[in-house]
Amino acid sequence: MESIEGCHAESFGRLPYYAKIVLANHERSVVTLQCDVDESESIPHAPVFKIFFLDLSALRMGSWRGVVLFWECKESWGFFFENLSNMLGGFSYDKPWTFMSDRQKEVCKAYLCQFQRQFAGAALKKYFWQAAKSYNAAGFNFALHKIKELKPAAYDWLLKIHAEMWSRHAFDERLKNDHVTNNISKSFNHWVGDLRSKPVLTLVDGLRTKLMCRLQQRKLKGLKISGDLVPNVVKELNKIKEESRKCHLLVAGEHEFEKRVFGVCDSRFSKENYMKAYSYCIHPVPDPTFWPQDLEVEPTNLLPPIVRRMPGRPKKNRRKEPGEAHNIVRRSNMVRCKVSNDLGHNKRTCHVI
Repeated sequence: MESIEGCHAESFGRLPYYAKIVLANHERSVVTLQCDVDESESIPHAPVFKIFFLDLSALRMGSWRGVVLFWECKESWGFFFENLSNMLGGFSYDKPWTFMSDRQKEVCKAYLCQFQRQFAGAALKKYFWQAAKSYNAAGFNFALHKIKELKPAAYDWLLKIHAEMWSRHAFDERLKNDHVTNNISKSFNHWVGDLRSKPVLTLVDGLRTKLMCRLQQRKLKGLKISGDLVPNVVKELNKIKEESRKCHLLVAGEHEFEKRVFGVCDSRFSKENYMKAYSYCIHPVPDPTFWPQDLEVEPTNLLPPIVRRMPGRPKKNRRKEPGEAHNIVRRSNMVRCKVSNDLGHNKRTCHVI
């Protein structure tokens, strides 16, 4: 496998060379590589990998973002936000950003797990999700009122949580995202797939390749859009229009007025902005065997970080929350004979033999 995917230790040593190649093929891209150097000892050691930040210009100009590799700690998160702020030209009130956690903290499902530990019941769960997914205060208050009728203590428990933390209707209108779960993080982790366990150079270049293909696929998809809005938004609007057919109109005067439903959509959901996001491309990077031999990089002998191995066997699968469905493999108790192919007996008791 090392001959195909590369060695983990050698992969870290090639990162400075890879960064040089990426910058040569992508103008206005940014690569930041931090190392730890122990200067306390009399004999200096080679620098040790610490943090790697890659900002591809095609992703930045198309409203995408870069790739970051680091151990999670206060220092590394500070490094990430500092580079992210520089990449975005600073954070501002007019252009807020949403950070979706992949640990189910401060998201609706985390509150649901806590809620169900104290207040179990299908009806309570139903009205909890109804309150969380409501687009207006009337629907939110209706669901809370139903919860109050079923369990006053559950109603009081929900009132202690700020609505903007878990209910869709109270989200900041500047943020064009109405997700109440962290399914985006889960889908991204699934999209990354087996790359997470690969050597670091295979991981970084694998992500670059995936993003390169994704940009081109989405660009071709955008060229096929016939209307002014992206298909997902059109689908939701058509659903709303279909539901509104059941409404009764009351005549207010002699004249009738009609407003196109497409006019109330934010410009971020337009085809124009969709094409802007995918109008740039990520250029190919040559295989390491074709890299120039005279590349001048610093450091030249980067060592891998010290492995902090935890006790027990490493876990790859996501730890599921309490109450979350588990995949149960059910085995049939029915025996099939390999000789007669009949059910109910095996070859030792088969009458054919």
